[in-house]
Amino acid sequence: MCCCCWLLLFVVVIVVEFRQIRATPTRISFNAAISACEKQGQWQLALQLLSEMPVEGLPPDKISYNAAMSACEKGAQWQPVLALLIDLRLASFSPDVISHSAAISACEKGRQWQIALGVFSQMPEMRVVADRVSINAAISALEKGRRWQLACALTSSMQLRRIAPDLISFSAAISACEKAGEWTLALSLLRNMPIVRVTADLISYSGTLSACEKVGRWQLAFAFLQDMSELRLVADTIASCSAISACEKGGQWQKALSLVRELEGQLQASVIGISAAMSACEKGRQWELALNLLSEMPSRRLAPDEISLNAAISACEKGCQWQQAAHLLNNMHLASVLPDVISFSATISACEKGRQWQLALGVLNTIPKMRLLAHEICFNAAISACEKGGQWRQASGLLSDMLASRLSTDEISFSATISAVEKAGQWQKALVLLSSLPVKSVTPDEISFSAAISACEKGQLDFSRDAIDSARSRDVASAVVNKLLQSGEEQVGGILASEIDELVADPRISTHIIEGLADHGMPHLAAEVLASMLRSRVEANMIHVSAAISASEKAGLFCPTWP
Repeated sequence: MCCCCWLLLFVVVIVVEFRQIRATPTRISFNAAISACEKQGQWQLALQLLSEMPVEGLPPDKISYNAAMSACEKGAQWQPVLALLIDLRLASFSPDVISHSAAISACEKGRQWQIALGVFSQMPEMRVVADRVSINAAISALEKGRRWQLACALTSSMQLRRIAPDLISFSAAISACEKAGEWTLALSLLRNMPIVRVTADLISYSGTLSACEKVGRWQLAFAFLQDMSELRLVADTIASCSAISACEKGGQWQKALSLVRELEGQLQASVIGISAAMSACEKGRQWELALNLLSEMPSRRLAPDEISLNAAISACEKGCQWQQAAHLLNNMHLASVLPDVISFSATISACEKGRQWQLALGVLNTIPKMRLLAHEICFNAAISACEKGGQWRQASGLLSDMLASRLSTDEISFSATISAVEKAGQWQKALVLLSSLPVKSVTPDEISFSAAISACEKGQLDFSRDAIDSARSRDVASAVVNKLLQSGEEQVGGILASEIDELVADPRISTHIIEGLADHGMPHLAAEVLASMLRSRVEANMIHVSAAISASEKAGLFCPTWP
């Protein structure tokens, strides 16, 4: 009979047999039974035995509590452990390092790093000296809580406590640094391990590799793989994939492919590694190599997933291979993979590069049917596709759809649309779009201005940059006037403050605002605007004063009361 069976049998004898023969169990027998439950992870039974001890006239002692706490710790039951820790103190027993270690470790398993740190901090108050087990449990709790600074500080403090950190200490601290992208600290911890005579293992190297991968330190990744080989540590899936991904982030597609070939046997079960290599090929514009990797996946007994297929589509998009991208998108269902927004946006972008505006619009229209929401990248690519195809109405419609859907528009959205209407000689629409940019919190760029000017030239209009700027200032002023008319004098200062940068950059806007209020017969608002200008850093001149006086005359007032 195996050891585990003997332990369970022992528990049964304690709980059942004693009652059947009416024998009186002892504290030692109860403690042994609770300890057996702890070894088998039977925390509920351990708590039941602990609760029955007082019934049998046997108050639990420190050993009883510690055994029950350890059972709960192994079952990741941090709340019962903390309750037992409190009961231990109420029972006039001083919790020892075993009690605290079990509580900290239970909190670590339950991802309660704050409580774990609190229990650890209370140990000096309880006159309990922390040992390596309790410190390691606290470091692991901080690692799971992504508190890399505290984890590193606690690891460093071990030497001050005259406790040598071990493999668990370093591995947990390295993992904390890896999660935070602190690759330099992870590297420092790994290099310090031989100094304290601790041999790094696969977990330590994998954690450091992963930290370097996040910042694309592919040279270090290769060096670590070499070190692991010299130590006869076989790189697992995590280490191998981290190294390949580091090459991908560092733009080293050749190195990524080399690693795939070298680690062929170890990557049999890793879609992540192949996907990272494909992504490296995509960044290196090696679409054919990316497709080769995709085609090799079945022979590796790997099923392509969403990430690998998206990497292949993106590679085709970078290589201007719209047919291949569309083919991959249409056949994703054959791999039992549903396309996501990334799949669609990459395909639309590929169609845009191939000047296939009809196909781009078809793909865009498919997105809602898949119960997905098209984002800005999808619309911008589709607008650019329509611009290249000379479809200004389609481009304008897509921009209107973006605004109606409250999607974020940017310079690309407007520049492509303005360029589309420019090619069609629609100078009025070009100017309207250009003047609406500030209202949409978009800064016009050189492409927008050039396209608008070109549209005016094609319309045989002598519009200069100043004329375009004037249209823009009137549009901004009109928006401010509407806000002022909907509010009152008390809100003038706040409204002007929100437009202060525009008013300083273009004094014509202030004049248009006062003139606009005059046209609406609102001399008091016009006067308040002028007063607010004088109180702020907006320069006021005679033109502004004249406009305010004109507002009073239009309202039939000789002179308004100036604030």
